[in-house]
Amino acid sequence: MAHCAPKLNPKGDPNKYLSDKGAPWKKLANEKPKGETIQYDKLLNAWKEGKVR
Repeated sequence: MAHCAPKLNPKGDPNKYLSDKGAPWKKLANEKPKGETIQYDKLLNAWKEGKVR
């Protein structure tokens, strides 16, 4: 049984790759912002007033 290693493309400039049509978006500086705790009563009131989806 022969062992076939994967053939990878040569390393290149990531900006060129990200500028191609259909490429993924560049990572944001604040990709995952820290969560926020809200009092349940305030959340219900905001929801009733239509401020929250």
